[in-house]
Amino acid sequence: TKPSLISLVAESAVVMAEGGFLPWRTQPADGVVYADYSQLREALPPPPQGFHWEQRSDSGEWELVDESSLHHAGDKTAEEEPEDAEDPLPEELGFIEHTIMPSDTLTGICLRYRVSRDELRKHNDFFGENFRLCLSLRIPVQHLKPWELRRQENTEEVKLQKLRNLTKMPKIEAKVYLEEYGGNIELAFAAWKVPQHV
Repeated sequence: TKPSLISLVAESAVVMAEGGFLPWRTQPADGVVYADYSQLREALPPPPQGFHWEQRSDSGEWELVDESSLHHAGDKTAEEEPEDAEDPLPEELGFIEHTIMPSDTLTGICLRYRVSRDELRKHNDFFGENFRLCLSLRIPVQHLKPWELRRQENTEEVKLQKLRNLTKMPKIEAKVYLEEYGGNIELAFAAWKVPQHV
């Protein structure tokens, strides 16, 4: 028996609805894994002898801290050091910190520090173009000559952004705190922190 015209139309409508005749509806998997988050919730590996894990307060990232450097530093901790002081440790390891400003673009940061997007993604906690998920970026600079390195200047705008990153306060309020304490981020943060916890 021959199939009727109605049954042929109904059958082709079902096939089309399932994407059979529409090649653009099918998306073959190319086997590329763009991001692997399987180890995100796993515990950190045990630290090497003489080190311990410490979570950074600004970004929430975990980093290894040398316990011997803490004993040699006496009572002074890293948080007591002024914000304006150069941070020698990241540069010794070949990294500097770049505070993300509202006007920054991923391409601009890559051009400024002569680093690829993949390198930035590798050393920071973001994927795709979403670099603004981070408050600051660790920039690898070991490939640069000293005269090629263009460090981010600690201008009033950068200080303002750093204070806003710490406190999540509006720009105008952060500006008032900074002006009141002469641009000192630590003093402005301490003054903001006191009324919040009283």
